[in-house]
Amino acid sequence: MANKRLSKEKQALVLAALCEGAPIEAVARMFRTGTNTITRVIRETGEAFLDYMDKNFRDLPCQRIEMDEQWQFVGCHAGRMIEPEQGKGDFWLWAAIDADTKLLFSHKIGSRKYTTGRWFVEDVRSRVKGPVQIATDNFPAYPSMIRGAFGYEGYSYGMETKIFGERKAAGRNAGTIR
Repeated sequence: MANKRLSKEKQALVLAALCEGAPIEAVARMFRTGTNTITRVIRETGEAFLDYMDKNFRDLPCQRIEMDEQWQFVGCHAGRMIEPEQGKGDFWLWAAIDADTKLLFSHKIGSRKYTTGRWFVEDVRSRVKGPVQIATDNFPAYPSMIRGAFGYEGYSYGMETKIFGERKAAGRNAGTIR
């Protein structure tokens, strides 16, 4: 059977449907194609974006950078897996955003370990030029990773502490509802 490729127009429609949150199986039914075709479109588009970012996102004149990581799972939570499976479990998206332009110029998907973070921070450093102000969350490894990649000169660094939940009022009956 000949290898049939989707037209560029149909690929754009597939990506638009996926961006709207449609599941891969639903998109395959909508466009009367297989799920392998849809995943191939996703993979090829991701590779094209990666090539574009590597070539064009260099010497960026960023002044303020925000770096953060976001937890996701594929298939199920790692803690609920009976036996570990390749490509399933917990994953972390590490992202660097220019705070002024909102350009996401570097990212890494992997574990929340020092080695993944170090690769990510070094990639961020390779994309910016000049002095930069960096803000992160309280991930304990960030200070040493940033110092290692940016050196002691040319950057300003600060951590942001996030506290979620309601503020409790001072006093004996604070927080009670009557």
